[in-house]
Amino acid sequence: MKFEELGLREEVMKGVRSCGFAEATPIQEKIIPPAIEGKNVLGSAQTGSGKTAAFILPMLHKLSEGGSGLRGLVLEPTRELAIQVNSVAAELGAGTGLKSVVLFGGAPLSQQVSKIRAGADIVVATPGRLIDLAWNGYLDFTDIKFFVLDEVDRMFDMGFIDDVRKIISFLPEGGYQKMFFSATIPPEVAALIDQFLEDPVEVSIGRRSKPAEGISHELYYVEARDKIKALVRILKTRDISSAIVFTETKHGADKLFDLLTKENITAVPFHSGFDQVKRYDTLKRFRSGRIKILVATNVAARGLDITGISHIFNYDVPRMCEDYVHRIGRSARADATGVAITLASPDEVGSLRRIEQLIEMKLPVMSIDGVTLSEVPERRRGGGGAGRRGGGGRGPRSGSGGAPGGGKPGGRGHGGRGGGGGPKPASSRP
Repeated sequence: MKFEELGLREEVMKGVRSCGFAEATPIQEKIIPPAIEGKNVLGSAQTGSGKTAAFILPMLHKLSEGGSGLRGLVLEPTRELAIQVNSVAAELGAGTGLKSVVLFGGAPLSQQVSKIRAGADIVVATPGRLIDLAWNGYLDFTDIKFFVLDEVDRMFDMGFIDDVRKIISFLPEGGYQKMFFSATIPPEVAALIDQFLEDPVEVSIGRRSKPAEGISHELYYVEARDKIKALVRILKTRDISSAIVFTETKHGADKLFDLLTKENITAVPFHSGFDQVKRYDTLKRFRSGRIKILVATNVAARGLDITGISHIFNYDVPRMCEDYVHRIGRSARADATGVAITLASPDEVGSLRRIEQLIEMKLPVMSIDGVTLSEVPERRRGGGGAGRRGGGGRGPRSGSGGAPGGGKPGGRGHGGRGGGGGPKPASSRP
């Protein structure tokens, strides 16, 4: 369906056209019409599906009807996501005259206060900084008309849910529209939705655990100690424009970075052990092409909008099955193509089998002469527990503010496979 058919106001369509958008993605097609009718929405879609525009466009449509002051609020779990969403709001809202402001920790408070005072129709924020500014009297939620809670399940994972509940308590008791988005709906997320999201239109595009169609998968069985050999061989024999190599732990990412450096392969670690300013600078350099390889933990696996990633490496097999989908979702975004490469040691076979069951496919087994195992390993005792924080490979990990209580602030409200001489299809499959 074309954007022209969705019923968006002309001033909003100006931004759509300036961004070069003509055809709506499936999630945009299903969410935008009920959203501009004023209905609450519960959405779920694969990464790279156009979800951000699916909630930003209805917000711009509604706020363009008139009014002034803070009327739109978007909560994101990380600084990186908040910056991305604010950028989309600014681009799509270029023809509306609406101003958006991004608020996050790790940046000077005075600069953000100045932007708020200069006028903000839309605030995109992380929970902690929003609470700080609200309790210091810089934000007034009285006239909120549109509230988006993005990445709800990740808010739980990162321990933000108490902050989210507090922020919701700052908002008016009614009279505003809500849109919640969550990749998964575990019981705790379902409870929050049931409590705060009244009669939502539910939109789910594709199975929540299905990888993007543009991704080709490769599986290499190796001993844990040989993972670095396999990774280096692939990196040196493939045409890789950009890649993310995932480990399970921060220690594992740092260790792998050191190993790659010894092999004269330039990479940069990226995980929650670095402050937000450092992570933002790293992502900026990665997007610009100045960095080709990130060695990352799952902090990078959800929601980051980085296009053109040709290869995703699972140096450690994810212990949580759905992390596989989130990791490889960094590639093949918006109908592009990419390659997902998994290095699995015998200790990780149990986790690997659960991933294959989840995504309903067997990963194609490949081989590297002199590196990969000649036979498909069976699961070793004690390895690869489902969802446990044990298991994993051997050696270096297979290579590897609460707010004050009482009262309410803010007013009266409540890439291709490349070739090379390295990997090739194995003769046997599991």
